[in-house]
Amino acid sequence: MKVFVALVMAIFAFAATIAGALYLAGGFTQEGMQKLLGIEAPKPEEAEPPSAEQIPEVVKALNEREAELAEREAALKTEEKRILETRTQLEDLRTTLEGLVAEATKSLDAADSDKFQRLQNVANSLGAMEPESAAQAMESWLPNDAAIVLQMIDEEVRGEILNAMPPDKSASILTAMKEVSAPAVPAQ
Repeated sequence: MKVFVALVMAIFAFAATIAGALYLAGGFTQEGMQKLLGIEAPKPEEAEPPSAEQIPEVVKALNEREAELAEREAALKTEEKRILETRTQLEDLRTTLEGLVAEATKSLDAADSDKFQRLQNVANSLGAMEPESAAQAMESWLPNDAAIVLQMIDEEVRGEILNAMPPDKSASILTAMKEVSAPAVPAQ
């Protein structure tokens, strides 16, 4: 049994070696296999040249095909030109849009800076006042507005102003202070 297995393996190795050699030599093609097996390859059929009556028809068909190709090429060039124009327009629009965004950002930054400066001026004025006077001045303010301005004042002065207010007003302002935050210092 071992001898049989060894013999089969030797035959298989020999066949694989022959197949590898054929592959590397380029003989593992359909033509090479037909030669190896002795099979004659079918001869390709030669096309008959067109007859004299068919030549004008063939020339006409070729001319029509050439005209059709020329039309397609012209249409492609027109479409390519349109695409390039559209791309240029889009690039111009993108540049314009970037400019508008930069301008709007600059305007918003300036407006934020102005608003911050006005709030800071009010906070400085209130901080310089007597706590009772500051509390009386803020009596009619909305809690959110008062909370924003008070957050811009030193903690000790803020506490004195809140102490000088009626308890219900100071409570509503303190509640608002938990919900709102002082405006951020704008970038200069």
